[in-house]
Amino acid sequence: MTKIGTPAQNLHLGFDTGAGDFWVWSWLLPAYMLENRIFYNGSNSTSASQWSGQSFGVSYGLGSTYGLVWQDTVWIDSIGVSGNPIECIQNVADFFVQTLTAVDGFLGLSNAYNDSESPVPQQTWMSYVMPHLAGKENQTMNRAWADERRASFHYVARARRTWYDGVWIYQFV
Repeated sequence: MTKIGTPAQNLHLGFDTGAGDFWVWSWLLPAYMLENRIFYNGSNSTSASQWSGQSFGVSYGLGSTYGLVWQDTVWIDSIGVSGNPIECIQNVADFFVQTLTAVDGFLGLSNAYNDSESPVPQQTWMSYVMPHLAGKENQTMNRAWADERRASFHYVARARRTWYDGVWIYQFV
């Protein structure tokens, strides 16, 4: 569960290690695309602001998505960062509306690729969070192979663990 904003809005995100874009279903979409969905609403967060003039667009083999960029506080487990760019979709291909029913967006974890924002591309969430982790133990995510629905987030230097209990979704690329 990822928490965005103040007060926190809980979203289920897919982690994409091969991309840098961080986009979410948002209140900017047409109402029919939001039916039975959890979505982020930047106007309901006291820590959010629209990034004036900044937009994004991502093209995939099966469709595309585009929208506006907001900045807000993003928490994953115990790691949080404020001012993180969040790509709030305004339109998305019907393929994604029909097939992405268990996730509320995607968080690109790549630290090698910038996102598709313009006019100024931004660094990824990993790039934003790394300065906040300076001097701390490295944190990793390990999938517990014995249980397909559980992953542990733990610090390498000590045995502190927190567990994610939820549904794993696999996407073929």
